Amino acid sequence: MTTTTVDEHLHEASAAHARTGFHALAPAETAAWVDAVVRELRAGRIPADVGVEQLQAAGIDASTPTKWEATRARAWPLLLQELRWWIDTHGSANVPQNATSRVVDGAPYPLGKRTHQTRNDYRLGKLAPERVAELEQLPGWAWDPRNAQWQDSADQIKAHYRAHHTLEGLPEPLQRWVARQRRAQLTDAQRAQLEAIPGALVDRRRRAGAFVVAARGWLQAQPAGTTMAGLPSSATVHLRPRADVDLGTPGDDGLIAYPVGKRATFYRRRFHGLETVGDTAAPLHPDDVEAIEALPGWSWELDKIKSANRRGRTTAQPAAS
Repeated sequence: MTTTTVDEHLHEASAAHARTGFHALAPAETAAWVDAVVRELRAGRIPADVGVEQLQAAGIDASTPTKWEATRARAWPLLLQELRWWIDTHGSANVPQNATSRVVDGAPYPLGKRTHQTRNDYRLGKLAPERVAELEQLPGWAWDPRNAQWQDSADQIKAHYRAHHTLEGLPEPLQRWVARQRRAQLTDAQRAQLEAIPGALVDRRRRAGAFVVAARGWLQAQPAGTTMAGLPSSATVHLRPRADVDLGTPGDDGLIAYPVGKRATFYRRRFHGLETVGDTAAPLHPDDVEAIEALPGWSWELDKIKSANRRGRTTAQPAAS
């Protein structure tokens, strides 16, 4: 090699060291030259084409990692570096398998592939404990991304209920997610989480419990002896949020205005097959029928109720048997 070529290699190797921390992570020709020099030094020989002073000035000696050693040594810090960038940029440690991050050494870094390989290594017991600990310190990191996605959705549902005391007003993607969970095979832990959120696992067709609670609240606010026969179709009852049932969204005063009269008509119509939920026929579940019929003076007869409302009657009507 000519002196000029050696100087170029030294320049490229120094630039690579400044950029990556390794001399051998230079362009291919220079990387091969560094490997050859290091092998000579490790064998106790001085390379013929370069002086000791030149190597010392560039920081190259027998301990300098070869390209293979440098690639392995750099791989882990680089993975953590790009994962942190992804989390800061996307707000999640769940990287799609085909995703790339920033350009590294002239090419997009295959972050999705690398994280997938790392999770496989963990499942096979091949990942060192200190590396496991480093990954688990990253915000949102999970060894099973699918479970992490599930937990993220569940946490959003919990936050919505804490803020609004109801599941009404959920964004459409979360509405669809909740609907899927009602049909899904959940683990005991997952089911316990969702059962702790009023209404989360209750099918839209099985929400008569809120109506029964509201109806009893309305009865308690009426004069003694009032029954459901005296419920006007326009009646509204104001209730405080409850932890066991989703009654709706509280107003500025913290109370929920539940349209108990309209809901009574709705459930009567459902009983007679006159209502749907979504696009599907929605007959009442036998347990819901039983719970509603336990309300004092309840009747399923629409005509009788309309007549009673017109006359302003408040006397009891016999419950349907």
